[in-house]
Amino acid sequence: MVNLPSDFSLTERADADSINDDFKSLEEFDVSEYLNVAESLNFLILNQHRQVVFMGSDIEKAFEMPKNEILGKRPGEIFNCIHSDETDGGCHTGKFCSKCRAQKAIIKSQFGGDVTKEECRIISKDGFVIELKILTSGYNFKDKDYAIFSILDISKTAQSE
Repeated sequence: MVNLPSDFSLTERADADSINDDFKSLEEFDVSEYLNVAESLNFLILNQHRQVVFMGSDIEKAFEMPKNEILGKRPGEIFNCIHSDETDGGCHTGKFCSKCRAQKAIIKSQFGGDVTKEECRIISKDGFVIELKILTSGYNFKDKDYAIFSILDISKTAQSE
């Protein structure tokens, strides 16, 4: 595990072998079928370091990234958030991250097991504004704690309001 400087949140990251072990374990169990999360399969499963260890089948298409580029990243790194590389610790470790609603929802789910609904706005490094409705919940699998991070892009809906 790597621990880097941070302005806000824990920076430790699991190594690639740990990420792959979690992915294989969740895939073998067919966690997507078990969770039955929403009609869309736009969800991420995050480990205790807030890194993606599993994803719904729609994620690769939605982000136009292959699975191997998504696994191990944190949500803001996938969304290309302008704050995701402000510190060496990456997403969830910069000064702005303490205000990020996605980050707050993940932490509530990880440490309290709460189901949390939030809306957040992410500004990408490309200048795009992404409006999201997020639902997070804690999930324990094989004595490991995870956070399920379900995503609904409401950018068009939010812009028309």
